[in-house]
Amino acid sequence: LLVILFVKSKILKMKSKLLNFLVCPFCKSSLKIIIKSKFNEEIIEGELICKCGRVFPITKGIPRMLDFDKKQNEKTKKSFTYEWNFYKFDKKQTGYNRKAFFENCGKKENYFNNKLILDAGCGVGRTLDAIKHFKSEIVAMDLSNIIEKVPEFIGNPKNVYFIQGDIMYPPFKPKTFDFVYSFGVLHHTPNTKKAFKSIVSLVKNKGDIIISVYQKMNKYFAFISNNLRKIITKLPHNILYYLCYILVYFVPLGYKLIGYKRSSLRPLTKKETFWLVFDWFSPQYQWHHSQEELIKWFKENNFYNPKISNKSFFYSTKK
Repeated sequence: LLVILFVKSKILKMKSKLLNFLVCPFCKSSLKIIIKSKFNEEIIEGELICKCGRVFPITKGIPRMLDFDKKQNEKTKKSFTYEWNFYKFDKKQTGYNRKAFFENCGKKENYFNNKLILDAGCGVGRTLDAIKHFKSEIVAMDLSNIIEKVPEFIGNPKNVYFIQGDIMYPPFKPKTFDFVYSFGVLHHTPNTKKAFKSIVSLVKNKGDIIISVYQKMNKYFAFISNNLRKIITKLPHNILYYLCYILVYFVPLGYKLIGYKRSSLRPLTKKETFWLVFDWFSPQYQWHHSQEELIKWFKENNFYNPKISNKSFFYSTKK
């Protein structure tokens, strides 16, 4: 019996409080839950059922808020699942990630006290690990299957909830969150502007959001990159993986062509540069936008003019 209890305690469980935040991602109706197994009032397996007929499984303690019949963004999902499964989570970078977070959003830690936060596209949880100690509640959502491993990577803190979902169809009611962040995600969706509108709708009035999006490239770099991507994105992921060991040597040249300078906090490690290259050539979608374009989007969605940090981070408050 003690062995069984120990094994169950190590299994990821869906925190019951998460039900307070979830709705059908497609019709926004409330959901009925069927619990198949639980441990200490937390759910391991079950189903979330909507009156529109959709059923969202809860497996391994994670609600899967996707329309599996339509295979939402299947290529993107596979690409990032492959990438994050190989990515080795480096705890040594947590301090830097925390400094970068504060640098880009311009807030101090006490601002986040008692806030409800959304990490829209958490990946392996690098930023999540940096802010998990906040006196706030954080919902971490990702399209890829790596969401199953994120709790293990960051220690499954009590104030963090995990969801598999699509930021194009977020499973939350409008104006749910005090603070939303999404780093390097929106430009990998089928339509950046629609993805942007989707997540800014989740911000409460007077709430805040910070996003990072690929900026417009100069014509020389765009020509090289776009033509390379036409070929490389068609390669199997295992071949691309090894090709990236060669492509990393061209990153400094790429930075010069686009006039990009890294944050002054620290340079990229070799491994981070490798995954930067893989992340550039692997995803199905990759869009680039001007600062003027993004500022216009913020205005259209009732936000103040965004503050811009490191050229690609945009931070703003909802009116």
